[in-house]
Amino acid sequence: MKTWQYLLRLILFRPWVYIGEGALRMLWVFTFLMEGLLISTFFNSVSSSGGTGFSVASVVALFLAVRTVRAALLIGGIIIMVLAKYTAGTLLRKNLLQQALQEVAGGNASYSIGELVNCFRDDITGIANFLSNVLWIVVYSLAAVFAITIMVRINLLMTIIGLLPLIAGGAIVYVARKKVERYRIASRSATGQAVGTLGSMFTIVEAVKVAGAEVQVKKHLQQLNHERGKYTIHEDLLSAILDAASSNTTAVGMGCVLLLAAFDMRAGTFTVGDFALFMYYIGWLSDLPNRIGRMIVGYKRVGVSLAKMANFLQKGEPALLVKHGPIYLRGALPPLPGIEKSAADHLTTLQVTGLTYHYPGTEKGIENVHLCLPRGSFAVITGRVGAGKTTLIRTLLGLLPKDAGEIRWNGEVVAETSKVLVPPRCAYVSQVPQLFNATIRENILLGLAKNQADIDGALSQAVLESDIANMEAGIDTLIGTRGMKLSGGQQQRLAAARMFIREAELLIFDDLSSALDVNTERIFWERLRENVMWTCLAVTRSRIALQRADWIILMKDGLVHAEGNLHELLEHNQEMRLLWQETQ
Repeated sequence: MKTWQYLLRLILFRPWVYIGEGALRMLWVFTFLMEGLLISTFFNSVSSSGGTGFSVASVVALFLAVRTVRAALLIGGIIIMVLAKYTAGTLLRKNLLQQALQEVAGGNASYSIGELVNCFRDDITGIANFLSNVLWIVVYSLAAVFAITIMVRINLLMTIIGLLPLIAGGAIVYVARKKVERYRIASRSATGQAVGTLGSMFTIVEAVKVAGAEVQVKKHLQQLNHERGKYTIHEDLLSAILDAASSNTTAVGMGCVLLLAAFDMRAGTFTVGDFALFMYYIGWLSDLPNRIGRMIVGYKRVGVSLAKMANFLQKGEPALLVKHGPIYLRGALPPLPGIEKSAADHLTTLQVTGLTYHYPGTEKGIENVHLCLPRGSFAVITGRVGAGKTTLIRTLLGLLPKDAGEIRWNGEVVAETSKVLVPPRCAYVSQVPQLFNATIRENILLGLAKNQADIDGALSQAVLESDIANMEAGIDTLIGTRGMKLSGGQQQRLAAARMFIREAELLIFDDLSSALDVNTERIFWERLRENVMWTCLAVTRSRIALQRADWIILMKDGLVHAEGNLHELLEHNQEMRLLWQETQ
């Protein structure tokens, strides 16, 4: 898609917004033309020119009326301009977020959080502003044609001489702004790197402390900010110089008109009112060439921003960025749909055949994995570190794109597991629980309506009820960023409660109980086994879980090394015996 095609689709999303904005802007701009004519009439009325047919009082009254209308149009224009900007910006942010989440879910994301945040904050804002600016320039240009026509009818030569400096200044500004744009792009890139680094610092604080790298990380961030500041200062300084140059061309144009007007006024071919009109219109038209230059540069900038956003979509079509859909700028947000099961969601068997994934450029991963989970079973995937356990789970869920293999839900082939193996069919807890700076209740519900969820049951299933009872605010306790106010075991069980409350058919745990004490872990697995409605697949080396497993899949070097129950594996497999000894 071309840049103009993206912009056209944004306009056509809610065209009435831009039609309304254009109409109000047109009326507002034409009040300037009216003011210029009234100023000319006023000075002709009070000067020896006379003969206007209007009294001074009537001209002043008309001028005040135009000013009042202009103020009302300005307020209305600002309101609908803000609406237009938020309409386009919200649609872009919604679509980009939706596609970015799908890329992450599909394991295709290849960008930093800083780049994405920078895009949400600056690029989309720039695109939304550009649409309004283009509309403004179109209206401004139409009004300028009328203004220049009036000036030409009065004096052609004076019009040409008065406007030439403005046109020349606009051309110079346009050429010079290319350099400003280079500084702007460099500044945006440096800002994205700084934001990304700062975000990473908050997530790897412990690693930085363990490595004793606080000073080095601080210096690196300072260097990034230094680069960012350098480009920003260059951009702002050059922009200020160009704006000053543009303003001075206005003074040159007015000076030229003043010199010519002196001769014509002495000859009686140019009135005081004509001079006042020329001064008013030239001052008003002075910014038009600069605005047109900025629009041309801005169009290129929008193209760069859209290309950057399209790069975030590794699998999606770029047109999805401007796909029309509902947005909610006013009133209450619509309620989130509840999780409702259908007959197709009921799990009988999950079959995996020949599942294979290799990390790009390496031979590491998993190879030709087969497994079968009947309803109500409890299977455990175990093995040494690096055996491929987590890779198997992530490939099964579609978080990593499989190279080969087939997954069947009740005998039906699953084409896109990242969209099918989700609640109410499947729920998953990763090695590192993803928690938000919100209350325990909000972290568990994540948008579910309270009347649609059994919170007490989920807390009991996750062995969290006693922990919650000992907290000052109970289930409404704020847990801080990434759950920092909770212990490691509480974080894991909170993530498990979030899984349980969705009552999915298949539960997948990745090393969930690693931070639990022995007694809590024992209660956790016992309660899970007592609930026969669930089918469970757990990655763990826990003896308690292994003892309760119906089936164990032993991984080694990305392959299924052995399968069976615990008794069979301990009796016949040396690798399992060594692993069992290590977990004592």
